[in-house]
Amino acid sequence: YLEPGEPLIVFRKISRKKDNICRINNQAVTLKTLKAAMAEIINIIGQHEHMHLLSPDKQLLWLDAMSPKIPALKTQYSEQFQIWKTLQKTLTDLQTQNNDLTQRKAFLAFQCQDIASHNFKPGEEEHLNDIRKALQNHHKISQLHATALVHLDTLQTEEGQLSKALQALSAFDHSLAPLIEKLTPFSDELNELHHVLSLAAQSNQQLESQNIDDIEARLDTIFKAKTKYHQPSLEALLDHHHTLQTQLDQLENNDDYRTKVQAQLDTARTTLNTIGEALRKERHATAKALIPTLVQALTELHFTQPKFNIEFTPLDTPQESGLDAVSFTLSAIVTGK
Repeated sequence: YLEPGEPLIVFRKISRKKDNICRINNQAVTLKTLKAAMAEIINIIGQHEHMHLLSPDKQLLWLDAMSPKIPALKTQYSEQFQIWKTLQKTLTDLQTQNNDLTQRKAFLAFQCQDIASHNFKPGEEEHLNDIRKALQNHHKISQLHATALVHLDTLQTEEGQLSKALQALSAFDHSLAPLIEKLTPFSDELNELHHVLSLAAQSNQQLESQNIDDIEARLDTIFKAKTKYHQPSLEALLDHHHTLQTQLDQLENNDDYRTKVQAQLDTARTTLNTIGEALRKERHATAKALIPTLVQALTELHFTQPKFNIEFTPLDTPQESGLDAVSFTLSAIVTGK
């Protein structure tokens, strides 16, 4: 709420009819946040102010303020406490997820098996569409191949006759030699073209063994699978299958991951206990040194037979403040002097 060098502006509007309005530097906050923010800035003393002496949280703060070593230990403990709590939440979430794990695994396994059963291949849909298009125009393509090859054969025959005639003429006219050399690459290109067209014609003839109904059925299977899993293409469907398989593998390894988190949690708890014990030891030492000082101060305030003690109660579960609950106890007789 406050940038360095900026003034602190606190606002609270109290109304009988409406909710209280609280702001810190023009940012709306709850009353609880306002109290926490202003607790160390403004100290308003009322008739019940002495009740703070009975607050365990306040008593712990006063005790910690008596030792120069405690702040550093509290920082270490707080950081380790957050690590422990985070791991604890992670483990709890994993255990909650485990309740639906069986159903989720079965559903993912079904989806993976359903897609894998069709044995789809990358690029298959495009390849099948090309075959379907070729089958639909098979007769026309065969005619065009035959026509092209007839003309090509005629051209090659005429090119051969032309070459022989030029060879004969070159014996009488040497200037024709360069023209004859130019015909050689042309002849090679015609042979290459004839080879390519012949292979294409053979491939088109082999399509006769393909059943267009089978191609249509396979394309229909691909279409239904894409629609079922809301994927725009076969490649996207295959990527989706990979994602599903990865999720299934993660769930299969969930037990191993949960065991790993449990081990990390146990280690974090051990470290937390070690730091907590160091903090506990320092608090006990501080309390031991503080008790006689406070007893002496109470005596100087004319309390008769003052008895003061700081009690530590071990907690069942570590808390953010430490491993113990701390409470001050005091008994004395006021002499009236």
